[in-house]
Amino acid sequence: MTGASDCHFLATEKLRTTLSCFFAVQVLAPSLYVGQTNRQTDRALDEASRITAALHGKALVELSRAVRAGSALQSLAPIV
Repeated sequence: MTGASDCHFLATEKLRTTLSCFFAVQVLAPSLYVGQTNRQTDRALDEASRITAALHGKALVELSRAVRAGSALQSLAPIV
């Protein structure tokens, strides 16, 4: 998630809660938030944010494999 202010990082908690509790989606924690101070003038991520985003990408692949390998995780369904 990105935002104009570093204070908006709290929005990721609301989104993560909705995805995991209501839709039964497996999500990574902590969430990934990139504020204005973490971007360069050309809007590219700064080095620390780029490294963190790459780590989240690798972790998401690992989580996806774990979910596919677990019958109980695959059986979770939305609460609708």
